[in-house]
Amino acid sequence: MINSIITYIITFLIGALLTYLLSVIPKVFAQRKAIMMILQNILTNLAFVCIDLGYIMDYQLENWCNMLSSYEKLGGDGYIHALDIKVKQLPVKTTDILQKD
Repeated sequence: MINSIITYIITFLIGALLTYLLSVIPKVFAQRKAIMMILQNILTNLAFVCIDLGYIMDYQLENWCNMLSSYEKLGGDGYIHALDIKVKQLPVKTTDILQKD
């Protein structure tokens, strides 16, 4: 009697957990894809602006590297790497924004 109650409870909990996971996993993948696409868009816009200007500011380059790292960790690839090569060949103008007091 107790064994069947315990088995029923365990079966119910496993079913509830699987149902929850099956509803959450697609949302997590969708959010991951959305973040990757937002980063791709920002990286593309920043690259074209800086390429048109012919230089990149030091703080922009730092942001570029951080966003690119996140983009790659999310699985991003493709033309962004071609833009990365072009961006890193640009002259870097320095500002006092990154200077620590």
